[in-house]
This record gives sequence, C-alpha cells and structure tokens, in this order.
Amino acid sequence: AVVSTQSTGIHTGGCVDSRHQYLPLLFMALSQSNVSTLCTGPLTPFSISFLRNLKLFLGVVFKIKVKTLDSKEVGNRKGLNSFLLLSCLGAGFENINRAMI
Repeated sequence: AVVSTQSTGIHTGGCVDSRHQYLPLLFMALSQSNVSTLCTGPLTPFSISFLRNLKLFLGVVFKIKVKTLDSKEVGNRKGLNSFLLLSCLGAGFENINRAMI
C-alpha cells in the first residue's frame, strides 16, 4: 500500500513522486543561471503554492508545457498519456560559506 501511494507521480507520467515535487523545484530555482527542466505528472496543490512562493520570494518563474505522447510512444506504458515539462532559469545562489581554494 505504501509503495503504491508513493509512486503515484511516477505512474502518472513524471520522474518525481508527487509527494516530493517541491524538492527538485527548489533545487532548480536555486541553481546557477542555467535553464533546468523537470518532467512530472500532475502538480499537487502544495507544488502549485510552492511555485507561487518561489516567484514571490526569488523571482523565479517556471514555464510549464504539457507534453502529450502519441500512440507509438505510449506502447505498454500505464498511466496518463501526458505529463508536464517545467523549466526555469535559476536564481544563481552560491554557497558563500564554501572555503576558497
């Protein structure tokens, strides 16, 4: 029962479990000034509010695309035939406590 509830995000087309969607979103927002992309299933209400907070506090805006699979790509795949691609430009935070070498 635990495995089936924790892997709902993966079965619905994503690479991240729905309970932990906010973690890669946070890492993407804090990353260097490069474009990061994440494939996920439907966003949870917590992830939606987390995206709003990232925009408010860090000024990071995510671009969200819906990717739909065609019949060739679906094959034996279970779950939804579409997923979300989220991409953003990182805020460029650096660890200032890191020792200079």
